[in-house]
Order: sequence, then structure tokens, then C-alpha cells
Amino acid sequence: AAYRQYAQWCETGRASGGLALGNLLEGHVDRLASHLYSPTELRFAIDYENLYPKEWLEKGAAAARVVSREWERKNIDMLFGHGVKESLKYGACILKQLAGRDAEGNFQLREARLVQPWCYGVYDESGNSIDEQEALVETVLLNKHQVWRRVRHLPDAEKLYKKILGNARKDEGLGMPSSFMHQVLSTAILDPSLQNATQPRPGGIVQLSNDANSPILSPTVAPEMFPMHEIYVWDDDRDDYLTIQIIEPGVLVAPLMKHSNLFVREHHPYTLIQGNFVANYFWGRSEITDLMMLQSWLTEHLDDAKRLMGQQVDKIMAFPGYDGITDDIYALF
Repeated sequence: AAYRQYAQWCETGRASGGLALGNLLEGHVDRLASHLYSPTELRFAIDYENLYPKEWLEKGAAAARVVSREWERKNIDMLFGHGVKESLKYGACILKQLAGRDAEGNFQLREARLVQPWCYGVYDESGNSIDEQEALVETVLLNKHQVWRRVRHLPDAEKLYKKILGNARKDEGLGMPSSFMHQVLSTAILDPSLQNATQPRPGGIVQLSNDANSPILSPTVAPEMFPMHEIYVWDDDRDDYLTIQIIEPGVLVAPLMKHSNLFVREHHPYTLIQGNFVANYFWGRSEITDLMMLQSWLTEHLDDAKRLMGQQVDKIMAFPGYDGITDDIYALF
């Protein structure tokens, strides 16, 4: 609910959903993100704590150039910049590096993608470091072709595949619940208007007015999507992370036969991007928290100015009728 509210304010400049005459939140977040991080200035450097011959220093400089070039070729430098902007909007964003093996079995970085905070979970939210978490979980949505690629090597693959397809639901957008009917226990007064549209309301409350609304655009996915949970748990016996992949409704994809880390040994693929640090709170703080009321004040005054200008253009020139000026006519004036 908080993330929906942040997105609503940044997109429209209002809490009610209508477009504001002047929305400064999106521009402020974009400008601040550009001051914090610039892809054009990103350069990696490899340094040494001890003194080494010039030959080793040149090797370190060459390796640093290779890393910088890989980030540029795979567009990770631009992606990290987008992650900084998203972290300012929502408080946190996670960069996931996708690795693989080449034909010779060597590790290589293929690409990266952003994980939004509502698709991610940590074991202890009171810790700020992602590397100190006992367990990390990410929820992703797969289509049926991606599901088959993950289960085709398992015993009874076709049976598991049909089980997943039979118990899946069609998700549109980002995997939010498709039904608005939920059991709700509430003692608050229901508000069916759009004044507090960003607050979650019980199912069955229908908007009957024809107020102009500006919904936030979200992707509509035509194929059926199947949730998969990818978990990284620290294994004390192996001194390494254990990767667990589960496709709903409870089909275990990994580990298969032996425990393994699907990323690099002793590492996980996630990097926390956070613009505003909050002590003892993993998810940080949104940049627009302190600006929402200021944006509301600006929107209110711009609406008043627009209404006053409209009154001056379409002003009352005369009062028709022979009964004098009534209270209603005087109120119109």
C-alpha cells in the first residue's frame, strides 16, 4: 500500500489520482538520482594494499578496464542508474546479477536486472546489510515456456509440468492478486469516494461517480504466469549459500540431488541500492515522504489560481429577474 501511494504521488502529483497542474516530484527524484550517480563517470579501479612490481599494477589496471567495459556492453551501468532512481522513489531497489558458465565451464556475467522491493524479502528487516541476512527470497513470474526449461531435467518432468499448469492462475500486470474480494475486519468508516483512493479498501466498494481519474499504466501480460520463489540460504555446513527454487504449487526445482549455489561460491547475486539510509531498517526511506504535503500545497494553490482565473474570464455581467438579488444569486456572484 505504501509503494502504491508513492507511485501515485510521483505519477500524478495528487493523492486522489487526478493529474496535478504542476507535478514536481518526478523531476526532483530524477534530478537527485543524476547527482548521486552518473553512468558516464563510472570507472572501476583495482587497488592493492601492499607494494607490487609495475607489471602487477598494469595487470590490475587492465582488469579494471575490462570490468568497466563489461558493465557498458551489458548496459548494467544504465540499469544501476535506473535502480538509484527507483530507490529514491520507494526507499530501496535490488540489482540482481545473472551469471552463467561458458563452453569451458568458466564463470561469466551475462546480464543484470532490477528487483522491486515488493517482490523481495529478507530474513531480518532490522539489519541494514544484505550480506548479513540468513536468507533472501525473490518472487518472479514465469511463462509456461520458462517453467518447462526449469523442470524438464527433473524426474517425472511432464507430470510436474502439468501439475504446475493446472494449479496456476492468470496474472495481469506485476503479479498482484487478481481478485478484489478479501476478508477484511475493519472498524474504520468506509470512504467510497476518491479522496483517499490510495488507501486499500475492502472488496465490494464500487466507485459510482464519474470523476476524472488518471490511473498509473502497468504492463498487461497475455500469457499465463506462474510464480516462482528463489531463495538463498546460508549453509553453515558448507560455508556457502544454498539456492532453493520452488514453483507454485510447491514443485521443488533446486537443489537437485546435491546442495549447490547457483551463483558464485560464497556469494549471492543481489546488491542493495538505497538512496536514503535508515538505521536498523533494511528498506530505507522514500525521498518523496517529506515532499508529498508540499506537493499537495502547491497543487491546491494552483487549482485555486486556475479557478480564480476562470471566474475572471467567465464572470457575471448582470443579474436577471425582477425579484431582486436573492441569496442564491448573490452566492453565485
